[in-house]
Amino acid sequence: RYYANAQQMAAKLRSKPFSSKEQLIQYTEFAAEFGASDALRPQSHDMNWIEYNNIDIAIAGIAILLGVGFAAFKACSKICRICSIV
Repeated sequence: RYYANAQQMAAKLRSKPFSSKEQLIQYTEFAAEFGASDALRPQSHDMNWIEYNNIDIAIAGIAILLGVGFAAFKACSKICRICSIV
């Protein structure tokens, strides 16, 4: 089974429509004709350092965890006070 798959993949690679050299020439000619494309520019170029490294997400997550922890602490302390009074 693996041999048949390997043979099929080898046949596909041998009969590819364009060689690597032809693809390089086509891409170079396209770039020379149309210039830089905004569609190929990653969005990370427009992000600041905080957004790029997800610091804003981390700060929001930490704030949520601290809020939940504080609420749990307050709830537990109130329950302990009620239990000790009764």
